[in-house]
Amino acid sequence: MTDRRYWIAVASQRHVEAAVKSGLMVFGPGRDSEASRPAKGDWIAYYAPGETMDNDSPLRRFTAMAQIDDTAPESREISDGGRAMSRKATYYGDASADVYDLLDDFSFVQDKSHWGVHFHRSLFEVTKDDMLAIARKMGVDGRKL
Repeated sequence: MTDRRYWIAVASQRHVEAAVKSGLMVFGPGRDSEASRPAKGDWIAYYAPGETMDNDSPLRRFTAMAQIDDTAPESREISDGGRAMSRKATYYGDASADVYDLLDDFSFVQDKSHWGVHFHRSLFEVTKDDMLAIARKMGVDGRKL
């Protein structure tokens, strides 16, 4: 068995809300490779830069945390009528966390003036300590991680 891994996925808050409601982690169209990267048992924290894809309402918060429940992604119909790759997931906690409150805790942020560059990717791996910091701020029991 491989070691558990930890990820940050970037999506608008509206997309995160739809994912939580459906019990899925959704990866956008053309994101097949990202959907395949997490394994069953891995943890993902959703970071929402804004309420919508247009980022017209900045949010900059971690708004959901989940553990992957299945072994492979599937293409499923999504709320806008299109299709996207998704994974079954169990969500934990219902609080959100401001990214600015976590910047000092993140191992991947070396220069706080350029922290946002990391969140231009749709999915990236982080350390367990990074994920524990997010979990604490979101009220998720770190012993589960």
